[in-house]
Amino acid sequence: MFKWRFAFRFGICMILLVLTIDICVAQPHPTDGPFSDEKLFDAINLDYSGLESVKEAVIKRDYIATKLTYYNFRLTKLKAKWFINSNDKPVTAHITYDAAADSVCEHYLGPGKEFVPPYYNIGNNLSWTHNPMDSTKSNFTNEWVWSLNRMDFCPTLVNACWNTLNEKYATEWVFEMQDCVSKNPVTIKVSGEKTLAWRALES
Repeated sequence: MFKWRFAFRFGICMILLVLTIDICVAQPHPTDGPFSDEKLFDAINLDYSGLESVKEAVIKRDYIATKLTYYNFRLTKLKAKWFINSNDKPVTAHITYDAAADSVCEHYLGPGKEFVPPYYNIGNNLSWTHNPMDSTKSNFTNEWVWSLNRMDFCPTLVNACWNTLNEKYATEWVFEMQDCVSKNPVTIKVSGEKTLAWRALES
C-alpha cells in the first residue's frame, strides 16, 4: 500500500512538473536549510553519464538552469516510461471549467466524506494544522489534519489543468505546495511522527 501511494504521488508530482515548469522556475529558490538546492544536488551522482550539463550548472550555482537541465535529462534520457508527457497535452480544452478544482482553488479542502466536516474552507491564509472537528466529541481525531496534509486534492488540480488548459489550476497547486512547506518546516530535532504535517505517511 505504501509503495502504491508513493508511486502515485511521485507520478502526480511529475505530471505537475510537466505542466508548471515555467511557473516553478519563476519562484524564489532556497539556498540553505535541510532541503536547499545545494544539498539536493549534492546527493545526486553528477558524474553519471548524461549529467555533464547538470554538473556544469551546479558548479556555476545556477540552480534554475540546473533544475531545468536535470528535468530534461529525466524526461528524455532515462529509459523509464512516462505515462503522462507534455507532448500528449490536448491542443484544445475538453471542458471549460472544473467545479471540484474550483472548490480546491477556493481552499475548500479536507479528507472526504468519512469525516465531519468532510471539507472545510481553510481560509486565504491557509492553515494546514487547523482541525475543524469538534474536539469535545468522542469521534475527534487528528486524522482530519493528517489526511489534509496527504494532499489528496492534487489529482483534482492536475486533471483540471490538463482538461481545461487553464493554468490557474497549476498556479494554485504550486502556491498551495509552497505555502504548506513554508508554514510547516521539516523537523530536524523532533521526529516527524510527532507533527501534524511530517509523519512518514503524509510526507
